[in-house]
Amino acid sequence: MKKKIFQKTKMINFNRKWHLILLIILLLTIGPRPDESLYTSAQENQQDEPSESYYVDTNQQGIFPLPVELKDNVEFWKKIYTKYSSDEVIIHDNRYMNIIYTNIDFGYLKDEDISDREKERIRSRKIKEVKENYKRMLLRLSKKDLDINNLNDDEKRIYGLYAKIEDRDKFVMDRRGKRIRAQAGQKEFFIKGLIDSGEYLSEMERVFEEYDLPIELTRLTFVESMFNPYAYSKYGAAGVWQFMKATGKRYLAMNRIIDERLDPLLSTVAAARFLTKNYESLGNWPLAITAYNHGDRGMMKAVEKANSSHLPEIINNYNSRRFGFASRNFYAEFLAALNVVNNYKAYFGDIPIKPLLRFDVVQLEKGIFVKDIERYCDVTRDEIKRLNPALLKEVIESRLSFPKGFILRVPEGKKEAFQKGLEAFSAKYVARKKKEEKGEADKIKGLFGDSKGVSF
Repeated sequence: MKKKIFQKTKMINFNRKWHLILLIILLLTIGPRPDESLYTSAQENQQDEPSESYYVDTNQQGIFPLPVELKDNVEFWKKIYTKYSSDEVIIHDNRYMNIIYTNIDFGYLKDEDISDREKERIRSRKIKEVKENYKRMLLRLSKKDLDINNLNDDEKRIYGLYAKIEDRDKFVMDRRGKRIRAQAGQKEFFIKGLIDSGEYLSEMERVFEEYDLPIELTRLTFVESMFNPYAYSKYGAAGVWQFMKATGKRYLAMNRIIDERLDPLLSTVAAARFLTKNYESLGNWPLAITAYNHGDRGMMKAVEKANSSHLPEIINNYNSRRFGFASRNFYAEFLAALNVVNNYKAYFGDIPIKPLLRFDVVQLEKGIFVKDIERYCDVTRDEIKRLNPALLKEVIESRLSFPKGFILRVPEGKKEAFQKGLEAFSAKYVARKKKEEKGEADKIKGLFGDSKGVSF
């Protein structure tokens, strides 16, 4: 697999306008790489079976090392991404990720004639019931006077799962009782993300190359959003890169017209800048990637408290309520997603990856509504929405107009016709304005005649 060694450089502080201009030039002037498939840039020779050749197990010098302490975590997330659907909920130990107690299949609910709300209630009740059952088992197994001969069959099965773990506190619950965790599968979402990613991924890689970043980092979008440009989290994060509002405003335009967090290309420029900052602050990619979830200041504090820059040591020794399950597993999820994306045929077979999204770019010389673009420029609202995902609903539905100077993507090959349509709209607009002005003048003339003034 091709390896790109990250070279630490001082980032040039372009303002947003120049980033936009440079990105447009990049998109318009560089075509696809000849004779290359979408995913071979990170792994040039596609393997028939899943490969871990990009991992470095024997030391920590690799660009994305897989520490032995995180192997079970990575394997767990690979199963979540490739084996289990969203109808299946895995009940597992969040301390020892290789221990899966059971999986609950809720596929039968699809055929039930009940509301989605009721289906969710059934899922929640069942998950809670099963988790409580395994908590009781762990509590019993943690007793010092445990008599193995008095265990029932299910307790013996669970006891056997921990047989190779030497930690004497292996059955002890944590303070907040979150030892037993439920995780829904994501297989169908991962497949859909792979299919949709074809429209953008190779161009996102080019952006990362421009920033001297490893192109494999673009696979973080699968961990964050399963490559859904319109993904919103319950905490307010948005887009394929899941930028929060506060962070997004540092790098992207967010106003009544657009939210650039929703644009996979523009948000990739922001992600490149953000990841560069993390790497410069923390010095290695396991920490910099974890900081994408936990924040660079949070990770610097973790490094200081744990007195180590080795991620597994931080995971094991740093105790903070904010450094929870999501942060502890973020790097492992990335390694799992990287493996699955780069070997997707081995996991899913041939799937219809979408072709690269192509478009032309025009700058609007006048303000205009989407409805007028449809009328004069032979471009539909759906085409505008698809090519310009950052546009907000008010603009798409013509409740707000594009401002003068707005840079708009239009279907490839329609730029000239689009501009002629804009000229026709402008001429019609000018003619209508003149007619309105003449109507006002005629109205005044009717009231006061041809007199240029009024005599008293």
